[in-house]
Amino acid sequence: MRAFAVKGQAESATHSARTALAAYAAPATNPGAGVCVPLPLARSAHNPVMPEEPVMMTGITGLFDTSDFPPRWTCGTWTPLHGWVHIVADAAIWGAYTMIPAVLAYFILKRRDVPFPRIFWLFCLFILSCGTNHLMESAIFWWPAYRFAALLKVLTAIASWGTVLALIPTVPKALSLPGLAKINSDLTREIKERRRIEAAQRAGESQLRAIFDHASDAIITVGERGDITAFNRAAERLFGYEASAILGKSIWGLLGPGDGNAPAEAWWKQLQGAGAPAQDGRLTATGWRRDGHAVPVELSVGDFEILSAKHYVAILRDVRERKRAEDRFRIAVEAAPSATVMTDAKGRILLINAQTEAMFGYRRDELLGNLVETLVPRRFRDAHPQFRGAFFADPHARPMGAGRDLYGLRKDGHEIPVEIGLNPINTDEGLVVLASIVDITERKRAEASLQSAHDELLRRNEEMEQFTYTVSHDLKSPLVNLEGFAAFLARDVESGRTDRIVEFTGHITHAVGKMRETIDALLEISRAGRVSSDAKPVHLRRLVDDWVAAHTGMIARAGANVHVAPESLVIQFDPQRLHEVFDNLLTNALKYGCPSPGGRIEVGWERGDGEIRVFVRDHGPGIAPRYHKRIFELFQRLHRQPEGTGVGLSLVKRVVEHHRGRVWVESDEGRGACFWFSLPAELEIPAKSEVG
Repeated sequence: MRAFAVKGQAESATHSARTALAAYAAPATNPGAGVCVPLPLARSAHNPVMPEEPVMMTGITGLFDTSDFPPRWTCGTWTPLHGWVHIVADAAIWGAYTMIPAVLAYFILKRRDVPFPRIFWLFCLFILSCGTNHLMESAIFWWPAYRFAALLKVLTAIASWGTVLALIPTVPKALSLPGLAKINSDLTREIKERRRIEAAQRAGESQLRAIFDHASDAIITVGERGDITAFNRAAERLFGYEASAILGKSIWGLLGPGDGNAPAEAWWKQLQGAGAPAQDGRLTATGWRRDGHAVPVELSVGDFEILSAKHYVAILRDVRERKRAEDRFRIAVEAAPSATVMTDAKGRILLINAQTEAMFGYRRDELLGNLVETLVPRRFRDAHPQFRGAFFADPHARPMGAGRDLYGLRKDGHEIPVEIGLNPINTDEGLVVLASIVDITERKRAEASLQSAHDELLRRNEEMEQFTYTVSHDLKSPLVNLEGFAAFLARDVESGRTDRIVEFTGHITHAVGKMRETIDALLEISRAGRVSSDAKPVHLRRLVDDWVAAHTGMIARAGANVHVAPESLVIQFDPQRLHEVFDNLLTNALKYGCPSPGGRIEVGWERGDGEIRVFVRDHGPGIAPRYHKRIFELFQRLHRQPEGTGVGLSLVKRVVEHHRGRVWVESDEGRGACFWFSLPAELEIPAKSEVG
């Protein structure tokens, strides 16, 4: 029996390689208990035991097939002691190889700061796979699943080399990690730095606490739920509470009203929404003192985080005194007799008074916040920002636009002459300008009236000089003739001559007639200088037709033809004065514009530019441009004919100008003359209102 066993062991040693390969071949018949029979390395066509299916497919499908391998107890001559030593040792190794990765995994899961955790996990996998192989070695004594054992070894090899490949690049990184001494040194230095920072923080906190306690403005911090967490001394004075009594209370009690249980974020948002924003980003709100009195405050609000919890801070300033000063200022501005407008450097209107509303026709809410250029005429708006910038560049009290005429624009589009004084004022919001605006319309009218009176006085002085000349010349000449012929007549009477009495009497009568004519002309000029209150509706066509009918003989002698415009025109005017105007213009046209028979005189009118324009046109010799103004002067004549006094056109000019009109002539030598006069369109009477 022993010899047989030795022989079997020799054969097993001789064919070990072939046996290992044949383990994955087709199953063989059991050679018998206690004997490990080797299988042939190859099978040929002469060996009918060779299976038909491929070896690889057999290995995969038969991974757990143990029919072609005996258990290890039956392969060789195992003693119980020898076998159980192997079994227990492999089981113990498996247990240790299982506990090691379990402990490592627990350590890695608990210490997330361990460097290179991937290497640890690979070691866990590698050690666990090695332990599984030892477990399989123990199991083969009863369960000869050699194919499955081979698979476990392949997986172990993969895990081993995977760990190697991951470990190689990790080693340089691990070597660069600081040593324990360096870590201790760095830790010591870090502790010292942290202590220094903490000391600096404590000093900073002490400084901030001193600033917090001694700040002139109230400072309140609020927790996430709206509870007051800090309350400085200025806040105690402002609200009348001691910090110890108010800490932990709701902010709503000081800057409400609102739900005292609402979170601070809701208070902050409501404060931002309800407060009136100031120009520098601050808010104005109402605080409530302990005694129940309201106090106006100006505040800045902000938020910050402490340990991921949001907190809020409000810095409040008591503005009661400033409010009282502003109220006094507004009362003074409102009571000012002139319009007052306050603007900032950008031209935004900040304040106006009732006089401004009355002067410009705007409501207060229509101007506040808008640009001051709203009150500036459009033709001046483009240049106005430049003037405003020049004032803010050199701010001092001065009149605006010195030496220039200034105008304001009313809401209805009318312009008014104004006088503006500028005063710079420094406020918390910056530099502003207070403009005092005076409507000088009445002053301008008075100045215009004074200028008109002055011009009229100058004109009258000139006329007085002309009058003096007339008295000294036009009246003196007939008086001299009268005196001379009277003397001749007296001598003839004394001498008894009667043959020249009729001649001398005729000369005397002619001289008296010239004097009367001159005196009548002067009286007409005097009457023309007074605007009559006897104004009536006058039909111009009828007036001209009546004049033509009354002067038929004169027209016939001149051989002229008078053509009157067919359009109807009725104006409110003194009939006598208007008759004098047409009489002088038409008489001159007949005398000087129709030197030969067949002359044509045209009378017409037109409307435009807010006035009525009337013309009398002839086709005579015309008037040189150099005489166009002279002919309207008193006692000026361009012809040597003895007829006429030289006051006709002067009378026309005076009558028309006293009715706010004007007179001019359009003429040139050899082209006839067209005399024009214009009157305000408001004197025209609509056709339906015509009278007789």
